[in-house]
Amino acid sequence: MLAMLYQRTKQSLLAFLQEGSQHSADPSLQRKAVQLNIGVLMMQATVLAFTLFFFALGNEGLILSGLVQIPWSLATLVAVNRAQHAGHLNLARWFLMLGVMADAASALMLAQGLVIGIHFYYLLFAIVPTVFFPASRWRESLLQSVLNLGLFAFFEIHGWTPHPAMLNLGPETVHVLRVAMVISCVLIVAFLMIQAEYSAVKKEAELQLMASTDLLTQLPNLRAFRQNYSREVARARREDSPLIVGMLDVDHFKRINDVYGHPVGDHVLRLLAQVLSEQLRASDLVARVGGEEFALLMPQTELEQAQQICERLRITVSRHRFGTVSQPLAISISIGLARLEPGDDEERVLRAADKALYQAKNEGRNRVVLHRAGLA
Repeated sequence: MLAMLYQRTKQSLLAFLQEGSQHSADPSLQRKAVQLNIGVLMMQATVLAFTLFFFALGNEGLILSGLVQIPWSLATLVAVNRAQHAGHLNLARWFLMLGVMADAASALMLAQGLVIGIHFYYLLFAIVPTVFFPASRWRESLLQSVLNLGLFAFFEIHGWTPHPAMLNLGPETVHVLRVAMVISCVLIVAFLMIQAEYSAVKKEAELQLMASTDLLTQLPNLRAFRQNYSREVARARREDSPLIVGMLDVDHFKRINDVYGHPVGDHVLRLLAQVLSEQLRASDLVARVGGEEFALLMPQTELEQAQQICERLRITVSRHRFGTVSQPLAISISIGLARLEPGDDEERVLRAADKALYQAKNEGRNRVVLHRAGLA
């Protein structure tokens, strides 16, 4: 029962945090939407924590200041969530900023005054718009900062009469409250900045993965193959270890597209990618580098060992059924292999593997052919 409740709570929280991000394809705006939702939750947590603390202290003025913040906090939560849900992302940002400003003002003007320095929160509110507002909205972000700095300056210069009960607080209690307030400000800024950096790094990693991944097969693409190939060549030369490069092609793939249609051809390539990934070793790399052409990297592998592995791979593919029960479909593959020899450059090895692949096709397909790059 508790596990189910925990899962439902977790799902609800994750859904709340993602609210608004579905309305934009821009990764930056999606991140801003999530950050805004985190800001709303932090507002609720801060108000709740301080209200409970005020009740524990038992001071009438503090308790009043906590109670008057709760309606503003809940109203901000509802307003931001509904605006995000409706796709009014910028309106949601304004709801949050105006909500926290009104929240602090209510506590200050109706109860606390400047006794514990709650007006310093306006300095925090002058900073956070840069987290919530995108760069394209810099004017609104700047306006928010100016408004909050103006409120801070007004209360700092003008002052404000507190609730009489606030004057009964001892100096030690006031000091503790001020320290707690400063710590909360620092924690909020630190958390938002860390979350923003984490989201940016995560999104950048996702974009890099997308740029290096073939969308159809989810295998590394030509760009990723080239990067890995250069690294493996450098390592092979540094460690004086063998490196095998393979080029693999689906035999008569055009006929599959012509007879069965391109959707079936795409299905065949996806299944083939799965078979290749399952049959090759963890240290090997297979990438889709063309329409029906794949490239292999086999580090620390001699040519004869690579031939054995690729023969098993070829047989597995020939025995696999790539169609459906009602429409069975068998395919075969041809593979050309080349070994990095001393003095060979990267392109020469690739040409040698390509030459071996063409030889395999000319000899009747469905076979593995070796070619030493040093002899290319």
